[in-house]
Amino acid sequence: MKIKTFVAAFFSAVFSLQSAFAQTYCMPASSTQTITTLTGSFYDSGCAANNYSDNENGVIVFCPGSLCYTTLNFTLIALADPGDTIRIYSGTMGPLIATYHGTLYSTFPFTITSSDLVSGCLSVQFISNSSGTAAGWAAAIGCSGPTSASEIQTIFSAFLSTDFSENHLLYLNIASQQSFTLNIFTADGKKISGKNYSLAAGQHQISLPTQNLPQGIYFCRVMGEGVNRVFKFIKSK
Repeated sequence: MKIKTFVAAFFSAVFSLQSAFAQTYCMPASSTQTITTLTGSFYDSGCAANNYSDNENGVIVFCPGSLCYTTLNFTLIALADPGDTIRIYSGTMGPLIATYHGTLYSTFPFTITSSDLVSGCLSVQFISNSSGTAAGWAAAIGCSGPTSASEIQTIFSAFLSTDFSENHLLYLNIASQQSFTLNIFTADGKKISGKNYSLAAGQHQISLPTQNLPQGIYFCRVMGEGVNRVFKFIKSK
């Protein structure tokens, strides 16, 4: 691997970033990893000091594990040639958001944000050929939106339950009038229903339209101003 001499100026900033975050994550060269985190530093497989390698094909998935959307704030991308490619997907290898390959990008910083309504995850795939390597990339991991359930519970608390007839019911306790959207998704992120609500303060019960769904795993997402809640449920019959 070549030393990153041609981007030394960039890495003086990169090393200062490293101390500001709790954890460093480096791209796997040939496997798939899933990381649950709200903060951190993200590098190519050479980490902060070395180039990436030839013939890589790895995937890393960053998930917030909380009520927000994963962000990647890039401060460097330097790839050897057009055969070396970064692909960034919303969710767990969902819709493609961005592709970068074969050059030293100079417009920094810039941020990529997940748009996945179920998980809030971002997936990064990197493929390199055998024609040489380069410095790779550096990015800060973050999260956009509410970051803890406690921030939401003060104005909006909810839980999902199933009655004896396999009906799925969402119970709400709202501190003040609230408008929100209730969407239902399949396990792979496909939206199958959605409805808007505007409810007064107090306790409410909403019956979800799950009677005709096939067996499987589903997610119910409630989104509104200051509200971003996801509930997982199983349709067993």
